[in-house]
Amino acid sequence: MTSETHGRFKRWFWRPPRPHGEIIADRQVSVLELFYDLVYVAVLGQADTFRHADTMMRQLTEDEFLRGKERLRRAVRHAEDTANPEPRSNWLDLLVLR
Repeated sequence: MTSETHGRFKRWFWRPPRPHGEIIADRQVSVLELFYDLVYVAVLGQADTFRHADTMMRQLTEDEFLRGKERLRRAVRHAEDTANPEPRSNWLDLLVLR
């Protein structure tokens, strides 16, 4: 890159951005720019799909944990209702520390 080209690029790169709404009349969009936009949208779509799948998996895990906790609570209540008078005589009482 020559010094003149480097200087023009530097001036172009560091100039302030266009004001919002200003239109460049003769600007044309290249096929490469459209392709990059398409890739960008596809990557964002995939990232959102993975995020949604992660959220669903976390929700399923929490639901299963709560269901298991509820089953254990019901089993303990049932064991307490049908327990023998002697302490720790029921096998389920050995699993649940009080």
